[in-house]
Amino acid sequence: MSLSTKIDYFPPRQREREPIGAPVDEVTLLEDRAQVRRRARINLEPGQHRLLIDQVSPVIQDVSVRAEVIQGKARVADIGARRAMRVKREHKSEEVRALDARIEDTSEAWRVNKTEEDAARGRLEKLGGMIGMGAAEIPQDAAWGDANPDVWRDTFDTLFARTHALREQIIELQHARADLKRTLDNLVAQRHQMSSPAQEFAAWIELDLVVEAEGTLELVIDYTTPNAMWRPMHTARQEGEVLHFTCCAALWQNTGEDWEDVTLLFSTARSSLGTEPPLLHDDFLRAARKSEQLVVEARNVSVQSASVKGTGGGGGAPAQRVDLPGVDDGGEVQNLKAESRATVRSDGAPNVIPLFEFQALCELTRVLTGELDEKVFLKCTQTNMSPSPILAGPVELLREGGTVGWTSLLYVAPNEKFELGFGPQDDVRVAREQHVLQDEVDPADSWRHRTTQVNLYLSNLSDESQTLDIIERVPISEIEKVKVFIIKNQTSSNYEVDDDGFVTWRLTLAPHEHRALHLCWRLSMAPDVQGL
Repeated sequence: MSLSTKIDYFPPRQREREPIGAPVDEVTLLEDRAQVRRRARINLEPGQHRLLIDQVSPVIQDVSVRAEVIQGKARVADIGARRAMRVKREHKSEEVRALDARIEDTSEAWRVNKTEEDAARGRLEKLGGMIGMGAAEIPQDAAWGDANPDVWRDTFDTLFARTHALREQIIELQHARADLKRTLDNLVAQRHQMSSPAQEFAAWIELDLVVEAEGTLELVIDYTTPNAMWRPMHTARQEGEVLHFTCCAALWQNTGEDWEDVTLLFSTARSSLGTEPPLLHDDFLRAARKSEQLVVEARNVSVQSASVKGTGGGGGAPAQRVDLPGVDDGGEVQNLKAESRATVRSDGAPNVIPLFEFQALCELTRVLTGELDEKVFLKCTQTNMSPSPILAGPVELLREGGTVGWTSLLYVAPNEKFELGFGPQDDVRVAREQHVLQDEVDPADSWRHRTTQVNLYLSNLSDESQTLDIIERVPISEIEKVKVFIIKNQTSSNYEVDDDGFVTWRLTLAPHEHRALHLCWRLSMAPDVQGL
């Protein structure tokens, strides 16, 4: 087999330039792009040299290309990126002839198959006509007294058998011709690919360097390229009272160049974020007559917690931050370095790069929020023992050697406590009821009073005692004409209520114990209040 390859560039590139090796040494990943640094160590004689760095990303940003001499006496006179269409022609005469022969043989087999099917269909049509004529002659023979059932039976059995055989033959020919068609399409596609040249975009960097003294020079070439991104992802493994937490970076890149054995840095800087002030618009104020009725609205409000039980910062989104669909860094740019050098191929596939890990003692509690879900969940509270913050992202939960599930985590600063939920616990069963006991208007002052009661029924199915934190909530009023208070004599004792309306019990269930909890609260509204 003869094989020859020729590569052409359109437009052609300058051949008088001297190629040098400058592999990728360091890559800084941003949210939607990458900053690439290449290093080159070369020995050149004094004078002006025209150099070329090949196989760079075709989507490189031209304005970002820069070079610097960090060792040796030389200066960069000019630098720029160039692009061209690279066309590769491969001549494979014997393979082409063999492929053409297979295409011809397959085409001939397809034509023979089609001819056989047409002939079988013709014979089937004639047999159908003979069966119709024979069926039409039976009444006439019977009218003339020439009835012979045995002859009729033998004749029709023979005709139907031949018809059935022809139909099976036609079906087999159709399936065989479909297989031949698929094979022929594949062969034609291969032949077309071999006859057309392979095309791809190529890019390189042209560098003009003025060397002032002989010696070893070290250059760094920096540029920015799109088609690369990263996002934080984490793994939490709970083993007894110890939590093993691993912070990783999920990295994707399809820049057109492979990064082999490079140092990876992950930054939360947003270089594409504009700094222009917003446009101002006129705000018109209008006088309106005060309504005689007060319309109120009941709404759910997410409570941002700045700490876990009064210690540490965090978990909550920072106020006045720029809401971008990217990495939440708590308002301060973070730069995280991978644990070791890595290789990332330009294929768009995800790569998980470890950043750091730590171990921390954790406090395990069982929590029930019956209004959200009638299940008891295992909550793990621990401190971020790493000197680096934990960035917001998904967390894979592992426990007892297996995956429990996935959850999400907000920004956690160093030495800050945070919480993780490790799924429902099957050894405690919960049933919850909520209904309105009373809804009436006081005839004395026309205030409306609505009494609501919540009942929780708990069952410990295990042979061990279970300590639970049970959380319910009551509404919080922001106006004087709407009042909410808990009816203590109808509510289970030993509860605590905070300013946000969360009512909490901590109780211990003995093995196989059943217990009921009650929460009763009243909502009172003035006569002119509407909307509730």
